[in-house]
Amino acid sequence: MKVGIVVLSWNSREFIGACLAGLRRHEPTSPVYVVDNGSTDGSPGIVARAHPEVTIVNLSANLGFAGANNVGVARALADGCDAVALLNNDTVIDEPFIDSCVRLLEEHHNIGIVGPVIVEAEHPTVVQCRGGRIGLWTLDFAYEGVGETFERRDQYDVVDYVLGAAMIVRREVLERTGGLDAEFFPAYIEEADLCFRARRLGYRSVVHHGARVRHVGAKSGGTRTTSFRRFTVNRFRFGLKHLGALQFFVAAQAIVVRAVFHKLRDRREVVP
Repeated sequence: MKVGIVVLSWNSREFIGACLAGLRRHEPTSPVYVVDNGSTDGSPGIVARAHPEVTIVNLSANLGFAGANNVGVARALADGCDAVALLNNDTVIDEPFIDSCVRLLEEHHNIGIVGPVIVEAEHPTVVQCRGGRIGLWTLDFAYEGVGETFERRDQYDVVDYVLGAAMIVRREVLERTGGLDAEFFPAYIEEADLCFRARRLGYRSVVHHGARVRHVGAKSGGTRTTSFRRFTVNRFRFGLKHLGALQFFVAAQAIVVRAVFHKLRDRREVVP
């Protein structure tokens, strides 16, 4: 199975070099597509000089996580890839992870999306996320396994969604779903939406305990308040897209309560 790797980059000169160096060392046979999301820090030139083997797709404007990744996915599929790995630029690749994940796609045709266990970049024995659960009555998108000790095992767990920092998606899933939904701009919940739509088509999303990827995280989401607002907006967007009237009404109340709590906490923190 030919797997293309799409690495999304936005003003990422601090991380992109190390990410690509790790890929070349540990995943040398997979074609890599760097989609530059309108960077202004000179990172596309740095990538071009240091990694001439990488295909660079330059975008004139920031299309967000979903829109930009879809451009890279289209390029990989046009080049005949059977699956596409989406990888954040702030991941640290210090061991192979694709082959063990792809083996699940080859052995189980009802598995459409596979992810490794995501661990902390600075503490690679500490789990950051091993997939997520979607609470449809609360529109909560909780990470599984946060803070647990990573244990490598030759097994997988079925999850509601795979973290977009590192996920491998079968070609037919991308073709049948149309890929990530760019309406979740600029970021958050788009990977959960993709996995949710794939499940409705009969494909499972799984996390493989035999593979791990280190991830820095929270480098392009802005301030905590900005990230919270974006996440809240996209919670509503997911609900409007997928839930019935009663379920959405109940979930909306939970979102409002969470937003009020967040606002009150911020006010307490700025009081001298």
